[in-house]
Amino acid sequence: KIQERMPIVPVYLFDARVQGQGAAQEIVSGIEYFNLEFPVDVLIIGRGGGSLEDLWCFNEEIVARAVFASRVPVISGVGHEVDVSLADLAADRRAPTPTAAGEMVVPSRQDLLERLSNLHKRLSNIDQWFASRVQGVDEFEFRLTAGYQRYLGEVRHRLERVRGDLNAIRPDRLFAQLIGRLDVLAARFSSLRDQVITRRVEVLSGLHQRLERSSPQRAIALHLERVLYAEERLRRVVRDSIQERTSRLLQLEGKLAVLNPASVLQRGFALVQAKDGKIIRFASDAQLGTDLNVRFTDGEIEVRVAKVSGAGRESSGRDSHHEDDQGVVTSKNAQRDLF
Repeated sequence: KIQERMPIVPVYLFDARVQGQGAAQEIVSGIEYFNLEFPVDVLIIGRGGGSLEDLWCFNEEIVARAVFASRVPVISGVGHEVDVSLADLAADRRAPTPTAAGEMVVPSRQDLLERLSNLHKRLSNIDQWFASRVQGVDEFEFRLTAGYQRYLGEVRHRLERVRGDLNAIRPDRLFAQLIGRLDVLAARFSSLRDQVITRRVEVLSGLHQRLERSSPQRAIALHLERVLYAEERLRRVVRDSIQERTSRLLQLEGKLAVLNPASVLQRGFALVQAKDGKIIRFASDAQLGTDLNVRFTDGEIEVRVAKVSGAGRESSGRDSHHEDDQGVVTSKNAQRDLF
């Protein structure tokens, strides 16, 4: 059956008895042979139907253990579909018959040829669809650029005409205002064009990835030159956008560094925490005799509360100031702003 479905697949046989005295040991020898001396891709253990006594060698413990320990995948096809043995349960897959086991191992050559033919047809359709989309992007870009240039020319013409009419009434101020409006309009049109082109490029990129996953390498090479050409036209726009976002990122990074608690510690302040990690913001939060961790910019020290005082009295309640173990008094409001 394997030779019928896929003639190019080699099949190797191991001569072993499949019933009677000594059959179990010969089956084990065959499994070990294809695991140790002549490795193969898959191993089929099978025989035709028979009585329970005829098939008993496949219920032997040594056969089941050898099948389970095999490093080569094992398909068991013993007897008919109603016959179930320990070898079937220990195998990686069970086939109802030896013929079915052969069908599991290899696909049908005819099925593969039909599938390749269908994929080739789909590839041809994708190629035509991709080419039409590339042409559509080029046409849209041409129309957008032409319309933008035409509108810009009309605006410039109107501006020149207005400039001539306003020479007697502060032309410098009015001209500057009109130039500013023209720059805004030009920037809006440029941004719109860049956005449209960027969206089209993203669509083309997605189509390119789909084509790359579903077609041979030579099919992609036919369109690579067009994609590279589009990429070069957009490189300048993308680079300017990256520079602008990099500048904004650096500004945000500077603001974040100012808000970093480590920066506060470097200015001479300390962070007081209980053993469970809770931040001690007020003197009333510290209990007499408890151990606290005081964190500085260069390390930590462990202290024990011997006295709690503040607001002119000694107590364990919350007040407006607190004094740490080294005698430094910090305002409650200042502590809240720092941490």
